[in-house]
Amino acid sequence: MTNQIISKERVAQNGEVFTAPREVNAMLDLVQGESYRIDSKFLEPSAGTGNFLVEILRRKLKTAKDFATDQAKWENAALRSLASIYSIELMEDNVETSRKRLYEIFQTEYESLFVNSFHREISKAAKFIIETNTICGDTLKMLRADGTPIAFTEWNFKGEYAMRRLFTLQSLIEWNRAQEAIQGNLFAQELLPQKVHRPTKIKNLKDK
Repeated sequence: MTNQIISKERVAQNGEVFTAPREVNAMLDLVQGESYRIDSKFLEPSAGTGNFLVEILRRKLKTAKDFATDQAKWENAALRSLASIYSIELMEDNVETSRKRLYEIFQTEYESLFVNSFHREISKAAKFIIETNTICGDTLKMLRADGTPIAFTEWNFKGEYAMRRLFTLQSLIEWNRAQEAIQGNLFAQELLPQKVHRPTKIKNLKDK
């Protein structure tokens, strides 16, 4: 009863709405080709506990499994899949739940495919990417929970290195609005990043 009361209070105060898996899949099927494409980027501006995020990841990991010819190629495709999924959520506990669900899906698939050869460095890199891309904040105010501007990382993977460029949400929205984009391009080459990180070895992504 207590949980139900808390849930009703939160819904009333924060407008939380949780989309059921059946509806999630029906909506993703409308963009079926993109939802299975490894590098197709998705931004969920009100992620809740991650129902959309986890289904997108499942679809992308299916593509990785179907087309990767060895472990290294699967690892690359799986990390790129995680790196293409972005979210914002107001409630901190929901953010933690989303992160946990995404990581569990990744790690379960990883260990099932490569029982005796999975690498802990790859798992730690996956966790780092998830924590970087799932943000606790207010989409409408474009601010993180700590009051700083929301910014997203554009990831590129080349060999054993990860390249990262940081863009504020405000700059991304303004650029897409100026282009009158029907389907937004989350990152564009014409945009100047707020910050460019040095190339980092994937195995070192665990170190912030």
